[in-house]
Amino acid sequence: MVGTYVDVQKLLERDQRKDWWVGYGQASGEGYTGLPKELARDDLHDVTAQPLLNYLVALSYRRKRIDFGKLANLNELYADLLTTVYERAYEKRPVSDAARGCLEQMEDDKWLTRLSVDYPSRRVFRFWQPGGGFDPNVFREKTVPAVIDYIHANPVRRGLVAQPIHWERSSARFWEAWPNVPLRRDDPFA
Repeated sequence: MVGTYVDVQKLLERDQRKDWWVGYGQASGEGYTGLPKELARDDLHDVTAQPLLNYLVALSYRRKRIDFGKLANLNELYADLLTTVYERAYEKRPVSDAARGCLEQMEDDKWLTRLSVDYPSRRVFRFWQPGGGFDPNVFREKTVPAVIDYIHANPVRRGLVAQPIHWERSSARFWEAWPNVPLRRDDPFA
């Protein structure tokens, strides 16, 4: 019969939420061993059974702003899901604010000016390029060094410096253990 899906692996017959949470736990570093018990409720089944909604529930769960053990109704969850999505859209802002603060503290007017955009009604500090960007999440540990090396090589590719450590505000200096790096990073090995 044309258009009939044959579920050879019987995926539709089994609850895949445990597998999803284990994978999410590995990717996020949270170490989940399955669907958290607070989410294994009958009234949340329809939400956690759908992968996209389950991902939003996971973001909400990690924020810890809802006590899922005492969740009165789904409206409370949906409100938090919308807040979670809204906040994820602005997660780059703390980095931008820190960079601006550092430049202001150093009284580096040259870079403050170069990273600002004038609009008719206001001036905006723009640390990141405008738009949604092309910054995919990295889920595997082995890809992190390649991404870092790629980013460090940006000023070299543009012909601005000969080596990544020559770029004054590059984290390449941090990784090479240079003292007095202008923008300190959290040491991932500390």
